[in-house]
Amino acid sequence: MTPLAATEMKNLSREEKHALGVRLLASGRAAEASPILKEVLDECPSSDLANDWAVAELALGHSANAKRGFTQALALDADNVEAATNLGILLASRRRPEEAIPLLEEVAARVGDSQRAAVMQVLNHCRIQSAAITLRETKAVFRDVRNKLERSASPAAAEEAGSEFWFPDITGWFSRADALHLYTAIKLTRPRRILEIGTFYGRSTATICTAIKSLGTCVDFITIDLDFRSEEQAKKVFGEIHGIDDIPVGEQFKEAFELGFSTTEYAEYQIRKHRLSQYVTFESGDFRNLLGEFDLVFADVMHEPVEIRKNLPAILRKLSPDGILVVHDLNDANKQVIESIAGTAEFISQSETLGIFRIHGKASPA
Repeated sequence: MTPLAATEMKNLSREEKHALGVRLLASGRAAEASPILKEVLDECPSSDLANDWAVAELALGHSANAKRGFTQALALDADNVEAATNLGILLASRRRPEEAIPLLEEVAARVGDSQRAAVMQVLNHCRIQSAAITLRETKAVFRDVRNKLERSASPAAAEEAGSEFWFPDITGWFSRADALHLYTAIKLTRPRRILEIGTFYGRSTATICTAIKSLGTCVDFITIDLDFRSEEQAKKVFGEIHGIDDIPVGEQFKEAFELGFSTTEYAEYQIRKHRLSQYVTFESGDFRNLLGEFDLVFADVMHEPVEIRKNLPAILRKLSPDGILVVHDLNDANKQVIESIAGTAEFISQSETLGIFRIHGKASPA
């Protein structure tokens, strides 16, 4: 195909110019195609024209123009799947996965099977990109916030700084450092569904609620526990879990029982007291019976290797692909068991006894 003279171009209709631009683009002549497509687009804007011009600009390495063109195409026709796909791929190539992911998720839900595989490949790459970025941000932000707290002018100032995420008035085994770590991880990863396994009296539940409150978005948060109603019941259940006939339970359990509450009822009372009830749903029983998957699971039911082997495979099945697993009572031995069971687990960070993992893909427990 030889270049057309200016006089010949004037004799072509808009439709013919568009078709010519597309043919030039298909034959690898983006430099010739782009001005033709842009001329027609300026004369008579359409979604298809904007997309075609953007493709030509992208072929020329003009990514800013390409982004503008794909965005214009979607503004003219929000249902232009090709433009949405192209924009998603461009954003992914520019390492902007948070913008690309919602576009590609929508495209994947609308295209046929033959196209979906290619879209999902890019989407999964974006999720991995996003995970890597989040890992770096989590470590940096957690370090900065912790340093800020440590530099507080007085103990009273430090206490005030921690009051938004830590609830020492609620009985439990969840330190300020644990709370800060979990709070920061939720704010950075912005999960849409959260599951807490092991509510007890709700100290960590309150931390999660305040993180959700600070996000200002709708998050489905479920906390679940076995809901003990007596010391004898707690001893029996823990004895069965650990294989010990007469296992002692902490004095802390009596706090709820002496007030006439079950453990979950007492946790609900504590959350109401702090005006956080709207952010959480309480459930009782075995977490395995809950429906659906969760983007983040906080597991306070893996205190030692026996419990980890008993509970972790089922917990992994509850995690969404590329989900976040937060574990309390993490030590070197427990970490090794977790990584041996969850083969795709990537350790992110640890503060005191609270550790965070990213489980890449959809975990298949070993």
